[in-house]
Amino acid sequence: MTTYLPCDNPFQIELIQSIKNASTSEDVVRLEKMMKSYLNQLQTTHHHRQHGWSDDLGRWHPDESLKKLQNYYYKTLQCSNNVKHIIDKKREKIQRKCAHEWQYDPTDRDERTHYICIHCKKWR
Repeated sequence: MTTYLPCDNPFQIELIQSIKNASTSEDVVRLEKMMKSYLNQLQTTHHHRQHGWSDDLGRWHPDESLKKLQNYYYKTLQCSNNVKHIIDKKREKIQRKCAHEWQYDPTDRDERTHYICIHCKKWR
């Protein structure tokens, strides 16, 4: 059996009781919403940003309004673009430091001759 830390905050007590009693999928969804609400009170987004973490994109449901779904879509798209930018920067850094060893790439016969570095996958 899991032991829980004693607390006097009514919200924490309700949260602990919900964790103990979660048995259906509806209980789990309600519990997650309650936990997110509690964590938002602790300003988790602010603390995560301070440590370099991305924003929490959250969940969506098909029955939500068009505006909410569009906001979620654009937020997700922006996050994807940010991740792509970071990946590209890291790849460039790795490729600049690499002592390239070029190997002929015969995969695309319709294009000009290509060579790929066997270490960092840069092509020329």
